[in-house]
Amino acid sequence: GHSWTIPSETQEQTEYTLHYDPESSHTVSCTCPGWTYRNYCKHVRFLEFALGLVTSSQAGAGNENQPRTRKSDGRGRSTGSRPVTTAA
Repeated sequence: GHSWTIPSETQEQTEYTLHYDPESSHTVSCTCPGWTYRNYCKHVRFLEFALGLVTSSQAGAGNENQPRTRKSDGRGRSTGSRPVTTAA
């Protein structure tokens, strides 16, 4: 499989690791709290789009059973995902 490390947008000095294994039943996973507790997070959604596993409309639209992929920074601005970097 492959792994990427991304920084937390809300906690300094915190990084999460995304894993992609095309041979497992759960091909994409993340070490962030969202994935840990809900089995869903914006990091996985972004990676699925970047890898071509979902279309842009699927990546941006969540469904009724999933939380939205963007949230406000408290000042009315939407926070987006940071670029994914390859783990060393």
